[in-house]
Formats: sequence, C-alpha cells, structure tokens
Amino acid sequence: MQNQLWIINGAVMRDLVIRQAFGRAIDDPTRGVIRGLTVALFIEAPAATELLTATVAKANNVSRVTAAKHIQNAVTAGIVSSRQDSNDNRRWLYEFAPGLDEKLTMVRSMEVRIMAVLSAQMLEPDNPLAGKGLIPDDFYFNLADPESLALFKTRIAREMWNQKKERQAKSS
Repeated sequence: MQNQLWIINGAVMRDLVIRQAFGRAIDDPTRGVIRGLTVALFIEAPAATELLTATVAKANNVSRVTAAKHIQNAVTAGIVSSRQDSNDNRRWLYEFAPGLDEKLTMVRSMEVRIMAVLSAQMLEPDNPLAGKGLIPDDFYFNLADPESLALFKTRIAREMWNQKKERQAKSS
C-alpha cells in the first residue's frame, strides 16, 4: 500500500502544482517537450526543428513524427515559442515561451515540499492528514483521506470515459 500512496499521492500533488502554475493541466507528452527542449537548448539556442524533434522523440520514447505533433501542441499551449529563422525561412527555431522559467521555478520549489509530504505520509500511511502542514492546502492530496480517495476515483472514471469517447470518435 505504501508504494501506491507514494506513486499516486506524488503524481496527484505534482499535477495540482502544475495546473496552478500553468493555469491548466499539462499532459505527459508536453512535459516531454519541456525536457526535450531543455536538452536541445544546451546544445543550440534557439533550437532548430531537427534537434528539438530528436530530443523530444528521445524524451517521450516516440517517433519523430509523433514528437513533431507533441511540439506543435506545446507551441499551441503557449509553453514553447517558435519563429522562422531569419537566415533561412524554411527553418523554424524554438525557445521556451516567455514566463515559463518562473512557472518551472514554482513547480520545482513545490517538488521539494511534495517529497517532504510523501515522506511524512510513508511514516504514517493510515493518517489522512500526514504531512498536510508542509505544503499549501491547494496542493495536498492523500489517498488515506476518504474525501481525497472519492475525488481520485471520480477523476479516474472521468478520464476513462473521455478516453472511451475519443476511441469511439476515432473509429467512426
């Protein structure tokens, strides 16, 4: 049970922090674009399409075609900015969108606190309030709390329903 608490509670708290920082949920592929762009910018700033596509494909363990779709989604979401190269208009260059650094700093600072909460929860796995004072209430989550558990089950059911509807729409 402790491994489940560690994995689920940590993931939900991270999602809550990311939702607060970005004003919306950020899916795993888009998080992979952030990781891929971080690597690409160490190599070349701003990052060209070819380099970014390769690093995102590696970060997300997907094909370059799928990586390109993830990159476009990140641009549309306002996480990554793109522009044509002034020296070669066939080439696109990518950077983090303005303000992203502050959002990532906020997420990173909460990550440290989430680890402290998770440690407290591991010491008291049956205590629904374990570690609650270590992080703002908006980010606290504990499956040992019946209210949190009910919200989690509702969220999972909603996601499963949405995935089913997406599959049905694709097969139509």
